[in-house]
Amino acid sequence: MKTNVYIIVFAISLLLPSILNGQTNSFINAKIAYEKGLYGQAVQLLNEHLSSFPKHDKALELRSESYLQTNKYQMALDDINKLKVSANNNINLLYARAYAGLQKNDLAIDYLNKYLGTTTKLPEPIIKSFPEFQALKKSEPWSNIWKSERYTNKEIILNNAKYAIKSGNFAEAADRLDEYLAKYTKSAEAYYLRGNIYFNAKEYKQAWDCYDKGLKINPNDEKCLLAQTRCDNKLGKNKSALDLVNTILNSDSLYIEAYWGRAESLVELGEIEKAKADIGKYRAYYPENADAEYLEAYIDTKAGDYLNAIANYGKLIKSNPANADYFVARANAYMETKTYKYAIKDYSMALDINPKNIQVFKQKAKAHQLLGEKTQACNEWQHAANLGDVESMDNLHKYCK
Repeated sequence: MKTNVYIIVFAISLLLPSILNGQTNSFINAKIAYEKGLYGQAVQLLNEHLSSFPKHDKALELRSESYLQTNKYQMALDDINKLKVSANNNINLLYARAYAGLQKNDLAIDYLNKYLGTTTKLPEPIIKSFPEFQALKKSEPWSNIWKSERYTNKEIILNNAKYAIKSGNFAEAADRLDEYLAKYTKSAEAYYLRGNIYFNAKEYKQAWDCYDKGLKINPNDEKCLLAQTRCDNKLGKNKSALDLVNTILNSDSLYIEAYWGRAESLVELGEIEKAKADIGKYRAYYPENADAEYLEAYIDTKAGDYLNAIANYGKLIKSNPANADYFVARANAYMETKTYKYAIKDYSMALDINPKNIQVFKQKAKAHQLLGEKTQACNEWQHAANLGDVESMDNLHKYCK
C-alpha cells in the first residue's frame, strides 16, 4: 500500500509542471485578475478554463462574481444556477445580488434573508455597499429586512476585529480577538486571524499555537496549515515545515501560496535549486509581492549569487526605505563580497530605523574589525554590550582594553 502512495506522489511530481502551465493556469490567472479588479480579463480566462473543466464550482462561482462586477446579471445568474446552494452560503448572496441587478426584488430579498440567517456572512456595511442593492435600498422590504437584529454579539465582535485588521489597527484587532476567544473558543477563523497578528509582530511561537488551535477545530483549513509551516520555518523547524507544505501540495497542487512556503523550507535545508524553482512559480503569478521578492533575493544570497541579491535588495529598499530588514540583508550580502564599507553603511541605516538591534551592532563591529578599524569596532561592541549582549562584553575585554 505504501508503495502505491509513493507512486502516486511521484506521478504528481512529474505532472506538476504541465498542470501549472496547462489549462488550470487560466484559473489561477483569473483569480489574480479578479483580485486586481480586472474583471473582463478574469471572465476571458475563466471561459478558457471552463471550456475544459465545465463543472469546476470555484471557477463558476468566480465567473459569476466577475459578471456581477460588470453588471451582466443574467450571465451571473446562469452560472449561479449551476452551483449547489447548500454547500456554500455565499451562493445565497450571489443570488440576491443577481436578482437585485435584474430588478427582481422579491427574489433578491428572499435570498438575502436566507444569507443573513446563517452564521457565515459578511459584515452589514459590506453587504449594504454592493452596487446591485442601491435601488433596492429605497424599498420597504429592504428596510424591513434590517429591522430585526441580524448579527449576534459574537458576530459583531469578530466583524469589528476584521475591520480593525483591514484598517491596519492591529492592536485593536488583537484586543477584539482576545475578547472574542475568551468567550468563544471554537472558531478556527478567529485563531487564524489572531495568529496572523502574532506573526506580523514576529511572535512566531504564539502564532504557531493559535494556528494549531485553529487546526484542531478545522483540520482541513489550508490557510491555517500553510501559516503554521511559515511559523515552523521562522522557528528553525524547516524539515517539519517541509513535510507540512508537501501535504498541502499533494492534495492541492494549484495552491500557489504553498510554493512560497516550501521555498522558505528548502533554502534553509540547502535545496537551493528547488527553492529557486518554487519561488519562481509563486512570483510568476504574484510579481509585486515584496515579501516573496525578499525571499528570492535571500535565496540568491544562499546560492552565492551576491551581485544579483544586492541588486534585488536595492529594489526593495527603493520601494520601502523604512524597512530595516532590507538594509541588513543587503549588508550581509556585501559582507560576503568583502565590500565592508558598503556593509557598514547599510548596517548604519538599519540602526537608524531600529537602534536596539544587537545583532546588527555585532555585524557592524565585525565589518570594522575586518577593515582593521579597532576603535570603531569597539564602539559597536560597546553599544551591543549596553543592550546586554554577553558576547560583546567579552569582545570588549578581549580586543578593546
